[in-house]
Amino acid sequence: MELRNHSPFPPLLFQSRDVERHDFGVVVLRGTFDLAANRPLTPAVQQDPLVLADEYLGEPGRSSILVENNLAPYKPRGDLQIIADAVAPGGIPQDHWDAAVRFGSQIHRFSVTGPRKWTRSLRGWTLGAPRPTVRVPVIYENAFGGTIRTKDVPESSYEGNPVGKGWGLNRLPRDLVEADAPSLVPFGRYNFSVDDELPVVGLLPIPPQWKKRRDFAGTFSTYWEKTRWPDLPEDFRFDFYNSSPLQFSDGGFFHGNEELEFLNLHAISPLRIQLPDIQLHGLVRCLNGQILPTPINLDTVSIDLKQNRVYLVWRGIFPVDNPIRVFEVRLRAPDYLFA
Repeated sequence: MELRNHSPFPPLLFQSRDVERHDFGVVVLRGTFDLAANRPLTPAVQQDPLVLADEYLGEPGRSSILVENNLAPYKPRGDLQIIADAVAPGGIPQDHWDAAVRFGSQIHRFSVTGPRKWTRSLRGWTLGAPRPTVRVPVIYENAFGGTIRTKDVPESSYEGNPVGKGWGLNRLPRDLVEADAPSLVPFGRYNFSVDDELPVVGLLPIPPQWKKRRDFAGTFSTYWEKTRWPDLPEDFRFDFYNSSPLQFSDGGFFHGNEELEFLNLHAISPLRIQLPDIQLHGLVRCLNGQILPTPINLDTVSIDLKQNRVYLVWRGIFPVDNPIRVFEVRLRAPDYLFA
């Protein structure tokens, strides 16, 4: 199959299979854009390659994913992923403040505190006052959750966020009298008890092994192994590939031209950006002369507010029943973007 890519974005073609064991083709393109305050997003001169493996903050499987791989065969809806630090207003150290992401008319708010600890006495656990700070990374390590690993207690984790802080403190050995508290908390929820289960605050991709995604992976049982391996389980759902903790796409894909605003997540606050009005389309030319138009959807928007970069990922699927001679990617965009 020949690929004719009439866009500046690096592409990848591969083949996958659905639950009904039907093969289908996949095309993925990743665009890199420079982010500058009060200016439209512009394509970077040097386009970054596609990401072929998840990039973790630390040890894979035991830390946050910073950058998700681009190899999902299909996403049922759009993902919005953000790398950012929560920055105190004015850059002045504070013990707490609020942050927010606006996508169109939808707003996601959360609150931030400086570092603080739980301390244990004969009366139980007490939540200490936060220390003033300027910057808190928005990573799952700073949200509610955690894993207990001690020599006297079998390892156990909070399934919604195994790398967080503040979960399961009453399971700790009695000689442990201090533990970190989460710094990323639900909007306005600055005080809570040791028994409270807080919603997990985050902007990064959710790892595939965490419960929110794992529940869509299906049942890998002895029955599956004997009757379907290496194909997908019958109860697999492609929602598994949606990794964003934010639901800002109205259940569908992104269109381009959407406006985003970030409060206290960048040195410039509020920071506003608008996605570029770029449309990609596919055309399948088969050996038998058949020509099939193929939608290519913008299904992932990854924004790196620390590096001032925006990454857009388009993905399309197409039939492979007939031998394909050429797959063609066409682009429609305002002239100023590629002048």
